[in-house]
Amino acid sequence: MFAARFRSRSFNNTMPIWVQHEAAFEAGRVPEPIPTLVAGYRQSQGLGRQVMKGQSGYMILARVTGRFATETPSDAGSWRRLGPREKPKAGEVVRSRMVGARPAYVWDASQTDGELLPIKSHQRKSRGSP
Repeated sequence: MFAARFRSRSFNNTMPIWVQHEAAFEAGRVPEPIPTLVAGYRQSQGLGRQVMKGQSGYMILARVTGRFATETPSDAGSWRRLGPREKPKAGEVVRSRMVGARPAYVWDASQTDGELLPIKSHQRKSRGSP
């Protein structure tokens, strides 16, 4: 399914997307006041689309994760952070967790050109509709 290719966004990212999209609509940069399908730059390219010249992305916060390893998971003080290419030692348990956030940018489908999108949000039926 085409829509499944789009990531869901957290509430903390959904609200800034809506606010920034509304500002873009009021400035005449997008044709509709409600965002449709939102994706990052590379994800848009992977879908055969390209961000239009002059379009500003919507800033969101992307998770930064770190990998941690330990031989004794029940001991909270025994976890150590693994380096970027570091492999865990034999017998160690590895877990990832969020260690911060960084700014990232996404664009609405209306801010991109390219291959036609198979669905539009206003064409979808709402729950309970026949």
